[in-house]
Amino acid sequence: MRIIMNLLPLLKSASGLRRVVTILAGTKEGSIDPNDLPGANVSFAKQRGHCTSLMTLTLEQIAKNAPGVSFIHSFPGLVVTDLGKNEFGAALTALMAVYKVIGPLVSTPIEEVGKRHLYLCTSGRFPAPDAAGVPLGKGQAVATPTQGEGAAGVYSTDSRQDGGGKGWREALSKLRAQDMGEKVMAWQLEEFKRITTKQ
Repeated sequence: MRIIMNLLPLLKSASGLRRVVTILAGTKEGSIDPNDLPGANVSFAKQRGHCTSLMTLTLEQIAKNAPGVSFIHSFPGLVVTDLGKNEFGAALTALMAVYKVIGPLVSTPIEEVGKRHLYLCTSGRFPAPDAAGVPLGKGQAVATPTQGEGAAGVYSTDSRQDGGGKGWREALSKLRAQDMGEKVMAWQLEEFKRITTKQ
């Protein structure tokens, strides 16, 4: 989020396609504990929904000041990488051993993930005003933004580059009704200030 905010003035002034793609767990948004935004005490089972909603709500807040930029929060699915390879505890090490066997059967090859994210970066399926992207092919339709038709250009996509399912939309709608987007943004800005202030 810090990188996005720092580069946003340059992105807003770009003459061509203006788009940000973030990768975590789009379409997996869930509840947020308003008393524990860092998620220090959020259960393991609820961590993904908590963190995913933090990211999507922050993108929605940033988009308010960048109407010509589209933002995509992507979930690439299961991808075999070396990320965190040497940082697992005993339980996760055992899980990773099982995943080594079944992973190739259920995961997406990294080359395919790269192609899909190139599509997200360029396709006209995820427009912002004056920044449409590559024209859509026959039978393709513009994706629905996180806040519904006609809203700012923020999109949450699953591993098929789709916003399928409605549970995540309902979760975000409940959070917005609690002004959680504004609260999350205020917390993030305070965290940036805390982290970058000399002690």
